[in-house]
Amino acid sequence: MEAMEDELNYEVVLFKTHGTSTQEGRDVEKSVYAAVKYKEEETDEISPISDKKKKCLPYIPLWLVTVGLGILCVILISVIIALCCHFISVNVRLWSKLSSLERQTVCKPCLDGWLPFQSSCYWFADSGFSLHWKTWEESQSHCRYYQAHLVTIESQEEQEFINNHTEFYHDENHGYWIGLTDNTADRQWRWVSGSPLTLSFWTTRRSYSSFRCGLSKARGRAGASWGKASCSMKNRWMCESKALTKPD
Repeated sequence: MEAMEDELNYEVVLFKTHGTSTQEGRDVEKSVYAAVKYKEEETDEISPISDKKKKCLPYIPLWLVTVGLGILCVILISVIIALCCHFISVNVRLWSKLSSLERQTVCKPCLDGWLPFQSSCYWFADSGFSLHWKTWEESQSHCRYYQAHLVTIESQEEQEFINNHTEFYHDENHGYWIGLTDNTADRQWRWVSGSPLTLSFWTTRRSYSSFRCGLSKARGRAGASWGKASCSMKNRWMCESKALTKPD
């Protein structure tokens, strides 16, 4: 039925019947024509809507597209420049820190608080409180904790260096423990390294034969500053270790 209605196009249909008056025929003609005309008017009203739907395609000017792409390029370049500046700044800071660390980690011949001399490093106990003083064995244990040992004196120059860095304290019987003892199987004075005593700087003051550990005393001449004491006596002490590099 719809297909038949679509084919109607301004057609006038007249129906003539026998026995019908002329006036009635005109009325029928008008009715049919009006119906066809009405259908045509409906078709005319629907048709423009379809045309409008076909014409609703978006249109963007070319200049607007060009401007948008240009703005995107500017933003992208700005981001790249900002990232490059950031990475350059980070690299500069890292390089500065690395240079600072290299300066701080320069190899030192001795630990902090130790004094370099020739190829060795020396540490001198300096506490004025007797509670901090140690026996000979305790002093040696303290030195070993720092990979060192009680001082062994093997030259005149080393003896003078030691003598210049010791000070008088408490009384003339006290001094600084050195790595010398005769508390050995053969009762011979030896250094803690096990080497025999070949060069000595004993004082002329007599001591008891039971004193088996060596001291370096202050206020004595550089060539005669060693004394003997009981190994259980509490004294200051001196430690010696090999330097990492020989100082100039």
